[in-house]
Formats: sequence, structure tokens, C-alpha cells
Amino acid sequence: AGVRTIDMPDRLGAELAAHIESYGIQQQPGRLLFVDSAGGPIRRSNFRKRVLVPALEATGIEGFTFHGLRHSAATQWVAAGIDLRTVQYWLGHTNPRLVLELYAHAVHDEMRVAAETNGSTFWPD
Repeated sequence: AGVRTIDMPDRLGAELAAHIESYGIQQQPGRLLFVDSAGGPIRRSNFRKRVLVPALEATGIEGFTFHGLRHSAATQWVAAGIDLRTVQYWLGHTNPRLVLELYAHAVHDEMRVAAETNGSTFWPD
């Protein structure tokens, strides 16, 4: 499940196309778009050290990890109503249950909506 093809929003496609054009990148099938200084794949440890940690320090965010990006994404996707099978596929899991058990966390706004929905059962307008 480590390699998969996913659709992307049209706006992201437009931003990537602008990135490709601004850097004069020659598109070739199978070629990496984002690479390290040697033209190879970006390694998680290097990304963390060179990009993520400085960004977190600059914003004063503490305790956030690279893996936390998966948790944040899964939580937002589920809160936005994206079906669990799609989120499961995007995360590369074999079972959608893992999405709920490991990655998707409660969102305050969604809990507020749930409370109001539950309340309308007992106090209908």
C-alpha cells in the first residue's frame, strides 16, 4: 500500500503546474517532482531536520511530529465527511477500522454539532 495513485484537487494541480513552470522542470513519467539536493527522493529524516523543525520553532509549536501530519490529515478528512474507504486508501491501510482507531481524532466543532443534534432529539423546535 506504500505506492498508490490518488486524485488531487484541481487547485493543487494548478499550483503544481505553476511550480513546474517556474522552475523549468521537464516533466517525465516516473520522475520525482520534489527532490533533495542530489536529485533523489526527499527522506523523512532530512525533511524533518531541514524543514519541519525550523518551521515549528518559528511558529512556537511544540510536541508536533512528522507522523502527526497523518493524524491531522485523517482527522480533517473524516470531519469533512470523506468516506472511510477513501481515507483508508489514502493512508495505505488494509482496514478502514484503523483509520478510526489510530488516526481520526475528535474535532471540537464536530462534537458541538453532534451535541446540538442530540439535543434536538429531546428539545425539538
